[in-house]
Amino acid sequence: MVVGLSIVAPGVSAHAATTPTPPTPPTPPSATNENDPTTSSVAETTTPATETSPDPAARATESLSATAVAPDTTPGEEGAPAADADAVAEAPPPPTTAPLPMPTACVISSPVNYDARGADALCVEWRLVSLGYHLIGPDDWFGVSSVHAVRAFQRDSGLAQDGIVGRTTGRRLGIWVDGAVSGGSPSGGVPGDAGLPANSGTGRRVVYDRGQQRVWAVEEDGTVVKTHAVSGRLHEPYAGTYSVYSRSMYTYSTDNPDVKWRYMVRFAYGPNGGRIGFHEIPSKFGVPLQSESQLGQPLSGGCVRQSTPDAQWMWDWAQVGTKVVVL
Repeated sequence: MVVGLSIVAPGVSAHAATTPTPPTPPTPPSATNENDPTTSSVAETTTPATETSPDPAARATESLSATAVAPDTTPGEEGAPAADADAVAEAPPPPTTAPLPMPTACVISSPVNYDARGADALCVEWRLVSLGYHLIGPDDWFGVSSVHAVRAFQRDSGLAQDGIVGRTTGRRLGIWVDGAVSGGSPSGGVPGDAGLPANSGTGRRVVYDRGQQRVWAVEEDGTVVKTHAVSGRLHEPYAGTYSVYSRSMYTYSTDNPDVKWRYMVRFAYGPNGGRIGFHEIPSKFGVPLQSESQLGQPLSGGCVRQSTPDAQWMWDWAQVGTKVVVL
């Protein structure tokens, strides 16, 4: 005869030792329903578009000396020699501080390279962080980690990896404005206009220049509070003055429901009646239809695409009734 024995720990019943505990069933995700009674040709969905960004860890291991190349010294382009790799590696780090807030008007007009300090350095660092590049800060000192981040952005954008944010790299970042000075005010212009085109209306408004593929947010007194690169179309919408007439947090294309975006701020109609607005770069299955480094090029089918941080800012600033001037 075979006798089975069960060994039970002291203080534990045999029943408790041999009876498995049933697994806890997973809790289904909650869903929300976002409806906008003022929407039209684009339907609403509660699935937010997601953005992919380069792997910060890959950038953290990038070597300054390994990636150093001859600087781009074309007049009007990067225009300044790259920082010496050995000098960069041996420079003492600045005191550790908390990240500084994003500048109100984040534009530059002169090259930013290693050891730059002030508003231009802070502007570049904030833009790099918004694109998903890792650095220490943002602060107002352009240190070693900032040079690494610039070179990573240049590598991803197919540019010479000199670690300098000059005209070419600055335009790709969407923060370069010819004629501006530190803090966003162009030389010889109205303080704070940040390169605002002439004859662009008056009062509180958004100015959209189709030729430059750039927008400006202007307060009632004429002060530019923000400018950034966008991707729209060269000939749509037609030049003129419009106003924001509806907004939707989540939208998707009625022609292709897999293409989704957020922060839709509608202000115009296309030639065929389609609605045109500012919004973030659309995604399909979570993959953006263009990169943020491509902003500044007319790649959209009609609307005005922005980076997600810029789209969030525009969503907060441009309420229904806001004037929009298209040039």
